[in-house]
Amino acid sequence: MHAVCTAFALAIAAAAACQSTPPGELVPFTDAMRVRLELGDDELRALQFYASTQIVLERVASKGEGRVARGRLVVRSGTVLHQVVVQPGTPGAIEPGAFIGDAPGGHALEVSFDRGARLRFGASGESGVYTLVDPVRRGLLADLFERLGKPRRTMVDFDGQRWRVAAGEGAKLLVERDALGRFDRTRRVLPGLRVD
Repeated sequence: MHAVCTAFALAIAAAAACQSTPPGELVPFTDAMRVRLELGDDELRALQFYASTQIVLERVASKGEGRVARGRLVVRSGTVLHQVVVQPGTPGAIEPGAFIGDAPGGHALEVSFDRGARLRFGASGESGVYTLVDPVRRGLLADLFERLGKPRRTMVDFDGQRWRVAAGEGAKLLVERDALGRFDRTRRVLPGLRVD
């Protein structure tokens, strides 16, 4: 009987693990992939994205804010914080009306991990990997902070407000390698034909 219960528990654990993990190999989504595969807005909206690491957003609750629409309330040292957590591997998508296009510093996408709540990821650096974006870090203020050698907290827009990134500042967008395969195209440039 004990062996049957143990086998049943292992089967349930294996089934749960299969449901929480996407079937294909996850790879960082890069701007080079977007350009090479000629992915337009419609193709990008059809892609399933995943968070690479845990993202934790925090915002100090203002007076009278007792209800939390997304996330949870946390009390830390007498201060009430709103906290939003995106676990690694959480699926995300580009919803209708989300920003897709060029922004200061490179191409950017707004991906939602919950309906109507977008986070902006931008292609940056030589690798062109889409990472969580702080719009201010990409502008003139970023240069000023770097020159002064002062650390600056990463802030992002989420759900219509500014949030501090407590964890996951370098979070990347991942996609399934198999999903990209369906966008592979063959391209043949015809040389033309001249009359003799």
